[in-house]
Amino acid sequence: MTGAAMQTETPLTASATVPGAPGTATPGQRKRVLVIAYAFSPVLGSEYRQAWETVGYLARRHDVTVLFGDSDAIMGGFDHFDAHAARHRLDFAAVKVPATPLQQRLAGVMLRMPWALLFPLLLRSWHARAFRQAEALHAEQPFDVVHQLGPIGFRNPGYGWRLDCHSYWGPIGGAQFVDTGMIRNKWSVYHLEALLRNLSVRLQARSGYIAKAARGFDRLSFATVENAAYFARHFGRTGPIISDQGLHADALPRRTGTGDARPLRVVWAGSLTPRKNVAALIDVIRKAPGSVQFDVVGDGPLLAQLSDVAAAHPNVTVHGRLSRIDVMAVLAAADVILLTSLSEANTAILFEGLENGCIPIAPAINGFVSTLNDHVGFLIPQGDPDRAVAATVAALVALGDPVTRDRYRAALADHLPSLSWERLGMAHEAQYD
Repeated sequence: MTGAAMQTETPLTASATVPGAPGTATPGQRKRVLVIAYAFSPVLGSEYRQAWETVGYLARRHDVTVLFGDSDAIMGGFDHFDAHAARHRLDFAAVKVPATPLQQRLAGVMLRMPWALLFPLLLRSWHARAFRQAEALHAEQPFDVVHQLGPIGFRNPGYGWRLDCHSYWGPIGGAQFVDTGMIRNKWSVYHLEALLRNLSVRLQARSGYIAKAARGFDRLSFATVENAAYFARHFGRTGPIISDQGLHADALPRRTGTGDARPLRVVWAGSLTPRKNVAALIDVIRKAPGSVQFDVVGDGPLLAQLSDVAAAHPNVTVHGRLSRIDVMAVLAAADVILLTSLSEANTAILFEGLENGCIPIAPAINGFVSTLNDHVGFLIPQGDPDRAVAATVAALVALGDPVTRDRYRAALADHLPSLSWERLGMAHEAQYD
């Protein structure tokens, strides 16, 4: 579809530009591609942004139809998409698969814990409806490829592998374990929560729904090395590592040799919760040189505790919650993006920091080891809180040297094109043949 019109659960077909009959494209040819992406938005981040950017790339090279169910961070919400579609020409066919009234009511309740734990079951019911729509579209005009694009958490692979065409699922996430060795307080409520989360990740491999999809899709890709290892171990399947977050190539930083001797400026941004390991951040602040300037962005239950620490350390500014524009302004003035999370896939704030040329200091876990290396930043060994804090402080001391800082900036500038949405789109496209 090349216009901005939208229909609800009505087949919309893209231009018939595939050589030969639909559904018979050979490798390298333009294809009819069906993308199933529950979260799809021109405004929101994370999985919403991933699907939007990937579909944008694919639509330049193939005839793409996307089935989606949410553009507003609530099942059945489409206001963000509708506003965009009213103002812009679309290069793909978009088909809403709306939630039923019951699903919408349940989704509203499941925004809060503990009911949020049941949301995967609700999402599975949406995938069943989406697949019925996919069958109808495929019967009308066959697809060459069906791409299960989201959400990346592998508790919801959908049913696209049942469609009679080449099938691909990726990138797959959801196998992030919490590093409980980094939790100082072993009697905290969060420690128990982390143990339960790790147990749920282990048990997911026993799901018949997931196992059938893992073995049924023709191709798989993974958001992190941990997810790839998990699937290799439990399902005997492997595939490439393709980040679920990316960078715009035309916005990549070019800061490669400033010779700037000013004090090091560090940004930590995120929800002020135990999972983000605010305790480690506080330890780093207390042990880092007083010349290091810290900007802390975010809100949450540990805000008061961090504010007390900032009151005793004049080199710390706690901004609280900021708009995205203001966050980007803080990052633009920084030298370092610091992350201390106990568990993380490919978090958006890291990529926003990279877009602003910030040198990353991050735990050697999950998405960080999948997208970074020791030449472009500092990957901090985990398992022992004291050693991790000491290594983080040592990294800050090293970056206090302008020559060292410039060396990392130069290496980072060379590395970032590999994380562009264009490169990631090419990697997905390679799975279509």
